[in-house]
Amino acid sequence: MTSSEDRRISRARSAVPREAEGVSEEIRQATIDDAPALADLHVRCWQEAYAGQLPQPYLDGLTAEGRLGMWRSLLSDEWPADALVAVDGADLIAFVAVGQETDPASDPGSGIVYSIYARQRAWGTGVGRSLMDRGLRALRERGCYEASLWVLETNDRARRFYEVGGWIVDGSRIEDIGGESVRELRYRISL
Repeated sequence: MTSSEDRRISRARSAVPREAEGVSEEIRQATIDDAPALADLHVRCWQEAYAGQLPQPYLDGLTAEGRLGMWRSLLSDEWPADALVAVDGADLIAFVAVGQETDPASDPGSGIVYSIYARQRAWGTGVGRSLMDRGLRALRERGCYEASLWVLETNDRARRFYEVGGWIVDGSRIEDIGGESVRELRYRISL
């Protein structure tokens, strides 16, 4: 078997949800009452997903209070966005936020996945795929025919997740995150 065949098989296996002990999620629309828990979840997910990719002092300094205003705004009528959460018992374990692309240079039929994150214990369980599917459905219902998202170039796990889902790289940019210049890749998919 060639090296490329090994990679293809490995990617295909990673697309198959694995059962994780204790993860039994329900997906629902987020509400304004979820804002504090979403802010906390957002910070914890960044700290888990970006360890070793972003400066540790920056990750350690993230706080739920620092994200709370953004989540209150997103979950109010101020943003034209949809936010969905995966709940395991009483705990939020993952979320996706999607909406119309707001860049004036973008086509009006373009949507964007603002963010999708899951706690480490939910990785590989299918929770992320379920959330992404529901988020993309919400974009189609808004009249979008394509979507994009941005991901750190070094985030191999997320990039595999997107590529297995049919997303393709179509651009890049340099961003300053935590005082460090990092390359982000733009992925796009037809809806």
